Amino acid sequence: MNHGVTGFICDDPADLPALIDRAGEISPAACRDHATQRFDVPKMVAGYEKAFRTALGRPSPDGRVADGNGPAGDPAQLLRGLTRSG
Repeated sequence: MNHGVTGFICDDPADLPALIDRAGEISPAACRDHATQRFDVPKMVAGYEKAFRTALGRPSPDGRVADGNGPAGDPAQLLRGLTRSG
């Protein structure tokens, strides 16, 4: 979250009512852009791949760790690779 752009962050719960009153300052388009950039399909697939591989204790076939910063490939193919023993 980007404070003041896609939402508000506060440390003290007593600050929340004032921030709720400012909700109209948040741009829906900025929120959508932020979500699209952080949660696009390749990044989500890479994140799930990394989580599954960590849980299973398996590296990726090429020894890399999925980080979501490049083409993740076909999600179905990635998941099939996770189910192979080895």
